Amino acid sequence: MAENRPINIRFFIPSAFRELERATLIKRRHEGAGSLTPFGNDVVERRRLSCKKWITLFDHVSIPHSIPEPGFAEPPESRFLSGPALVVYIAAAKLLFHLLTAARYGIFRDEMYYVACSEHLAWGYVDQPPLIALIIWITRHVFGSSLLALRLPAALAGAATVWLAGKLARELGGGRFAQAMAALGVFMVPIYMIFFHWITMNAFEPLIWLACIWCVVRAINSGDQKYWFWFGVLAGVGFEAKYSIVFFLLGVIVGVIATPERRCLKSGWLWLGALAALLIFLPNFLWLVRHNFPFVELMHNIRMTSRDVVRGPVPFFIDQAVIMGPLLLPLWFGGLLWLFFARDGKRYRLLAWTYIVVLAVFIALKGKNYYVVPIYPML
Repeated sequence: MAENRPINIRFFIPSAFRELERATLIKRRHEGAGSLTPFGNDVVERRRLSCKKWITLFDHVSIPHSIPEPGFAEPPESRFLSGPALVVYIAAAKLLFHLLTAARYGIFRDEMYYVACSEHLAWGYVDQPPLIALIIWITRHVFGSSLLALRLPAALAGAATVWLAGKLARELGGGRFAQAMAALGVFMVPIYMIFFHWITMNAFEPLIWLACIWCVVRAINSGDQKYWFWFGVLAGVGFEAKYSIVFFLLGVIVGVIATPERRCLKSGWLWLGALAALLIFLPNFLWLVRHNFPFVELMHNIRMTSRDVVRGPVPFFIDQAVIMGPLLLPLWFGGLLWLFFARDGKRYRLLAWTYIVVLAVFIALKGKNYYVVPIYPML
């Protein structure tokens, strides 16, 4: 509710003041010259008293603080320089950057493999879900098979991630500077330069995770539990993109249980979202069952051959600062502290627990250091 306070009513009834000053000036001028008749003097005096009565009446009226005093109001912010506008500019610059560099280097070996998969569409593959092959199939049939065409979806995903990071910052209460910094921070992340350059599963993972987080924050801010349904839909799409989303969902579940947001467990929309996620993932799951879970066997074989470099907890955390950009570490770490300790950030503490769980799980499972990367835009 707006705070009430007395304000100078001179700005609201300027005509009354002008009339009072005019009558007073006439009276003084004629009294000095001795030319004002008793009748004229009475008329002028009544005009003065009438104006003073209205001024006295309004001078004690309290006006809502939200009404600016004329002459002192800040000029309206241009929509072209607003926070959302700056975020759009940064997202457009991200898209342009990747389009200009898309054909500068040759095709990556993983990209060649996914292109081959797109020639044999299926509900699943040995080492990834079907979404990446479907995206490449659509891209090749619509835009062709040039490097620029193949990498266009990855560039679009990068621009969308930048835009959504700024939008999330606004949803968390950030002003123009915070929105621009969030978008610019995602733009400048070194490993994202690679993620959004190649057409791989990694190009879409940060966007899907961030979209899920936006739904969570909207549910918290608005109290509208329908956003949990859309969270489930996006999670289902995430399962079709990369299986590592299961660890992200584990983090969200822990965050929900560990915070007052556990009340959403009573909402039917959350369970409808879970059902939607299951239905979207179901075709790929059935494919995995039919082929005896080849992805699990692949991961086991890789672990047995010690192909991947295993990092301890401290080196793993240091790796995060390196691949995300050392100069950007204060931005991500500060965001985590804000979620845990700031008065305005505590209502979103669910997000902090999500990050902690994702980081801890990948350290415990000896995962690759870049597996945690999709979680950072929310910080």
